[in-house]
Amino acid sequence: MKQHYMPVFYLKGFTDPSIRIPKKSYLWEFRFDRGTWEKSRPRGIAWASNFYAWLDRDGTQHNYVDEALKKVETWVAPTIRRLISGRDSELNEVDVVNIATFVSTKHSSTSSREPRARG
Repeated sequence: MKQHYMPVFYLKGFTDPSIRIPKKSYLWEFRFDRGTWEKSRPRGIAWASNFYAWLDRDGTQHNYVDEALKKVETWVAPTIRRLISGRDSELNEVDVVNIATFVSTKHSSTSSREPRARG
């Protein structure tokens, strides 16, 4: 199962407006294996197969962590988009909690598992 360690909504904030193709957006990804910059779609990068999945003693795969992280991302995405757009920079208590939860879950869910860049 394809599981993003960096949320797609967050990656979309780094897309290059000069290379928009109808209904598609791209960002630039440095490919260490090739030593080149390549345009990539946000859905196509920053993921690994079964990154958050785990197997129980019976060999059943569980995706509870990924499901929980998706919920947190759903809560925080509108706030981050609003802040980036500049429409409204005031944060209420719920916004602050959602951002803090997002930052802490991203740190704890990737700090020891995120693939490291080679180069």
